[in-house]
Amino acid sequence: MSDFGLDLPLVHSGKVRRLYALPEDRLLMVATDAISAYDHVLATTIPDKGAVLTQLSLWWFGQLGAEHHVVSTDVPDAVAGRAVVVEKLAMVPVECVARGYLTGSGWAEYQASGTVCGLPLPEGLVDGSRLPEPVFTPAVKAPVGEHDENVTYERVVELHGEELAAALRDTTLDLYRRAEQIARERGIILADTKFEFGRRPDGTLVLADEVLTPDSSRFWDAAGWVPGEALPSFDKQFVRDWLTQDSGWDKASDAPPPALPDEVVAATRGRYVEAFERLTGRPFQSAPAANLLVGGARSASAQAEATPAEPAASGSARGVVGIASVTEQPAEGARRAVVHCGLEAIEVSDTSQLDGVDALVVAGGPGAEREGTVLEALVRAADEHGLPILGIGRGFQVLCAAGLLPGALVANQEGTFLCRDQRVRVETRDTVWTCDFADGQEITLVFADAEGAYTTDDATLAGLEAGNQVVFRFLGTNPSGSRDAIAGVTNERGTVVGVMAHPEYAVEALTGPSTDGRAIFTSVRDFLKAASS
Repeated sequence: MSDFGLDLPLVHSGKVRRLYALPEDRLLMVATDAISAYDHVLATTIPDKGAVLTQLSLWWFGQLGAEHHVVSTDVPDAVAGRAVVVEKLAMVPVECVARGYLTGSGWAEYQASGTVCGLPLPEGLVDGSRLPEPVFTPAVKAPVGEHDENVTYERVVELHGEELAAALRDTTLDLYRRAEQIARERGIILADTKFEFGRRPDGTLVLADEVLTPDSSRFWDAAGWVPGEALPSFDKQFVRDWLTQDSGWDKASDAPPPALPDEVVAATRGRYVEAFERLTGRPFQSAPAANLLVGGARSASAQAEATPAEPAASGSARGVVGIASVTEQPAEGARRAVVHCGLEAIEVSDTSQLDGVDALVVAGGPGAEREGTVLEALVRAADEHGLPILGIGRGFQVLCAAGLLPGALVANQEGTFLCRDQRVRVETRDTVWTCDFADGQEITLVFADAEGAYTTDDATLAGLEAGNQVVFRFLGTNPSGSRDAIAGVTNERGTVVGVMAHPEYAVEALTGPSTDGRAIFTSVRDFLKAASS
């Protein structure tokens, strides 16, 4: 593996990734083009593989909105596109595997005992069957060159305690369910995947390493999925099959695997790139141009450390934005977007925490929904304080339910969770949250919700149109079936805005379909700055 000419202390070298020490408890994580199979690192590399893994992981981090370890994509030119700066965490030595389909080692165990990692499964399943519910099948990490050991959940409890074991299981299954839905919308089946987690000094559990890549996951083409038949994949199963079926190598021997022929290398690279492009909807670039790195592409925490202070109306010199989550988990995506755009973000959950807050964002996070009346009281109080308020997705519905915006959101026309990149037109810049746009500007955001169709009566709709209160409108497809393709509205003062598409997932180019969402957050930043001058 190349050392990329980095003059940095090498902390760890794994099968695919290298970690280099950086100041302030940071690490540079570099993904090489190495490929492993059957616990061997092969002599042949796959061109651009490391860049695919890194950039796809970044995209998934943006989609999931979970707390993760990436601090920045501002890296040395020699590793641009294949490296990230990450937090130094205390890694939990458990491979957190979620399976939604029966295959691989799970299929082998099922044939022998009717179980997977000791969990009983229904009779009559075949290779490739979808399981009634996703299952958590952990493994204990082994040294390099040795095979990780599948263990039961009870064994994880013995090793790490009930509280941490339950957090690993629940977080893994929640992330899998959300990712499986996103992949399915793009015609790809996420059969199983592996997550790794670390802990900060305060005990916070953080998603780490790579996520939902062809190396850590099993992807199938949904169009060709037939349980019991061969299932072509977008991962390194192609390499495994060549090694065991065509190469003449005996994996039970002590001999290392042979070099991969050129046609296998090319086909494997093609599968990795196809997975990236089908999931993200964007062409793959092995080394993204500098302008794709969004001004150095600092992530939320790095941007918070490096961005010069911005004057604001009150509370803080940077402008303080309260982040309220519709669910029981923090709205991490919204928090990161706010900080990335030069504002300070604090979590708020009730009216007592509004002192010192200059604006409020209400968005969703993973987990069950919070009590609606608490959030409605919070946004009403914020409106009474004169704060600009942005409701995203289900946060838009909260603003409608609280009477701050007309109309309501109902189940989308397909009746299922949708997640896709979506073109939207800015109908008016005359709001606190859209003043950095141009009227009629066309932008790309992310649509991700099941309750995403805006509806209202004829009289209210006429009033919205006449009062220039329709802020955003879907272009091309109307993903939810919203009335008149409305994707966002505002109140008469232009201080409260609800938007169905997600701007927080379109802030950094490497983690979203565009950087168009930034202007929503810079608009309120600029408004607060002007209000304080």
